[in-house]
Amino acid sequence: LKKCENDAHVIIAVAKLFWKDNKHAKARKWFNRAVTLNPRLGDAWGAYLSFELEHGTAHEQREVIRKCVDAEPNQGNDWNRIAKRVPNWRSKWAVKLRRFVEEVYPAEFNAKPLNREVELLLQGEDPYAAMAAAAEA
Repeated sequence: LKKCENDAHVIIAVAKLFWKDNKHAKARKWFNRAVTLNPRLGDAWGAYLSFELEHGTAHEQREVIRKCVDAEPNQGNDWNRIAKRVPNWRSKWAVKLRRFVEEVYPAEFNAKPLNREVELLLQGEDPYAAMAAAAEA
Protein backbone atom coordinates (compact mmCIF):
# COMPACT_ATOMS: atom_id res chain seq x y z
CA LEU A 1 0.00 0.00 0.00
CA LYS A 2 2.84 2.40 0.80
CA LYS A 3 4.48 1.82 -2.59
CA CYS A 4 1.22 2.42 -4.51
CA GLU A 5 -0.56 4.94 -2.32
CA ASN A 6 -1.56 7.07 -5.33
CA ASP A 7 -2.92 4.24 -7.48
CA ALA A 8 -6.72 4.35 -7.67
CA HIS A 9 -6.91 0.59 -8.34
CA VAL A 10 -5.17 -0.15 -5.04
CA ILE A 11 -7.38 2.35 -3.20
CA ILE A 12 -10.51 0.66 -4.65
CA ALA A 13 -9.23 -2.73 -3.49
CA VAL A 14 -8.78 -1.39 0.05
CA ALA A 15 -12.24 0.20 -0.04
CA LYS A 16 -13.77 -3.12 -1.11
CA LEU A 17 -12.01 -4.86 1.79
CA PHE A 18 -13.52 -2.38 4.23
CA TRP A 19 -16.91 -2.82 2.52
CA LYS A 20 -16.81 -6.60 2.95
CA ASP A 21 -15.73 -6.19 6.59
CA ASN A 22 -18.78 -3.94 7.22
CA LYS A 23 -16.64 -0.91 8.02
CA HIS A 24 -18.87 1.39 6.02
CA ALA A 25 -17.47 4.76 7.11
CA LYS A 26 -13.93 3.71 6.21
CA ALA A 27 -15.06 2.17 2.93
CA ARG A 28 -16.91 5.37 1.96
CA LYS A 29 -13.80 7.42 2.76
CA TRP A 30 -11.57 5.18 0.63
CA PHE A 31 -14.04 5.11 -2.28
CA ASN A 32 -14.18 8.90 -2.17
CA ARG A 33 -10.39 9.03 -2.10
CA ALA A 34 -10.18 6.76 -5.18
CA VAL A 35 -12.59 8.81 -7.29
CA THR A 36 -10.87 12.01 -6.20
CA LEU A 37 -7.48 10.56 -7.11
CA ASN A 38 -8.62 9.45 -10.58
CA PRO A 39 -12.07 10.81 -11.48
CA ARG A 40 -11.86 9.28 -14.98
CA LEU A 41 -11.78 5.70 -13.63
CA GLY A 42 -15.23 4.26 -14.35
CA ASP A 43 -14.56 1.06 -12.40
CA ALA A 44 -14.14 3.18 -9.26
CA TRP A 45 -17.41 5.06 -9.85
CA GLY A 46 -19.29 1.79 -10.40
CA ALA A 47 -17.92 0.22 -7.23
CA TYR A 48 -18.64 3.41 -5.26
CA LEU A 49 -22.24 3.59 -6.49
CA SER A 50 -22.87 -0.09 -5.81
CA PHE A 51 -21.58 0.43 -2.25
CA GLU A 52 -23.88 3.43 -1.79
CA LEU A 53 -26.86 1.53 -3.27
CA GLU A 54 -26.36 -1.15 -0.63
CA HIS A 55 -25.44 1.00 2.40
CA GLY A 56 -26.00 4.68 1.60
CA THR A 57 -28.85 7.12 1.71
CA ALA A 58 -30.63 8.48 -1.35
CA HIS A 59 -28.70 11.74 -0.95
CA GLU A 60 -25.34 9.93 -1.01
CA GLN A 61 -26.44 7.91 -4.06
CA ARG A 62 -27.49 11.09 -5.90
CA GLU A 63 -24.15 12.73 -5.10
CA VAL A 64 -22.15 9.79 -6.48
CA ILE A 65 -24.22 9.80 -9.69
CA ARG A 66 -23.91 13.57 -10.08
CA LYS A 67 -20.14 13.55 -9.53
CA CYS A 68 -19.72 10.64 -11.95
CA VAL A 69 -21.67 12.46 -14.65
CA ASP A 70 -19.50 15.54 -14.11
CA ALA A 71 -16.29 13.46 -14.32
CA GLU A 72 -17.28 11.66 -17.57
CA PRO A 73 -15.18 8.54 -16.85
CA ASN A 74 -13.46 6.80 -19.75
CA GLN A 75 -10.97 4.45 -18.07
CA GLY A 76 -11.15 1.04 -16.45
CA ASN A 77 -11.09 -2.55 -17.66
CA ASP A 78 -14.70 -3.40 -16.85
CA TRP A 79 -15.96 0.13 -17.52
CA ASN A 80 -14.65 0.25 -21.08
CA ARG A 81 -15.94 -3.24 -21.84
CA ILE A 82 -19.47 -2.10 -20.99
CA ALA A 83 -19.47 1.62 -21.83
CA LYS A 84 -18.01 1.16 -25.31
CA ARG A 85 -20.58 -1.32 -26.54
CA VAL A 86 -22.40 -0.05 -29.61
CA PRO A 87 -25.80 0.35 -27.85
CA ASN A 88 -24.11 2.53 -25.20
CA TRP A 89 -22.28 4.89 -27.57
CA ARG A 90 -24.84 7.67 -27.39
CA SER A 91 -26.06 6.91 -23.88
CA LYS A 92 -25.77 9.51 -21.17
CA TRP A 93 -23.12 8.97 -18.51
CA ALA A 94 -25.67 8.08 -15.85
CA VAL A 95 -27.17 5.39 -18.11
CA LYS A 96 -23.71 3.93 -18.70
CA LEU A 97 -23.12 3.92 -14.95
CA ARG A 98 -26.41 2.09 -14.39
CA ARG A 99 -25.59 -0.55 -17.01
CA PHE A 100 -22.16 -1.01 -15.47
CA VAL A 101 -23.52 -1.54 -11.96
CA GLU A 102 -26.31 -3.82 -13.22
CA GLU A 103 -23.76 -6.08 -14.91
CA VAL A 104 -20.78 -6.01 -12.54
CA TYR A 105 -22.61 -5.68 -9.20
CA PRO A 106 -26.06 -7.25 -9.74
CA ALA A 107 -26.53 -8.33 -6.11
CA GLU A 108 -25.97 -4.81 -4.79
CA PHE A 109 -28.07 -3.23 -7.55
CA ASN A 110 -31.04 -5.49 -6.80
CA ALA A 111 -30.56 -5.54 -3.01
CA LYS A 112 -33.28 -2.99 -2.32
CA PRO A 113 -35.61 -0.85 -4.44
CA LEU A 114 -34.17 2.40 -5.76
CA ASN A 115 -35.37 5.78 -4.60
CA ARG A 116 -37.50 7.43 -7.32
CA GLU A 117 -35.06 10.33 -7.78
CA VAL A 118 -32.10 7.97 -8.02
CA GLU A 119 -34.01 5.83 -10.53
CA LEU A 120 -34.69 8.87 -12.72
CA LEU A 121 -31.05 10.01 -12.49
CA LEU A 122 -29.85 6.58 -13.59
CA GLN A 123 -32.18 6.78 -16.58
CA GLY A 124 -30.47 10.02 -17.59
CA GLU A 125 -33.42 12.24 -16.71
CA ASP A 126 -33.71 15.28 -14.48
CA PRO A 127 -35.71 13.99 -11.51
CA TYR A 128 -37.00 17.42 -10.52
CA ALA A 129 -38.34 18.22 -14.00
CA ALA A 130 -39.97 14.77 -14.25
CA MET A 131 -41.61 15.12 -10.82
CA ALA A 132 -42.87 18.61 -11.65
CA ALA A 133 -44.37 17.36 -14.93
CA ALA A 134 -46.06 14.48 -13.10
CA ALA A 135 -47.49 16.87 -10.52
CA GLU A 136 -48.99 19.07 -13.26
CA ALA A 137 -50.69 16.14 -14.99
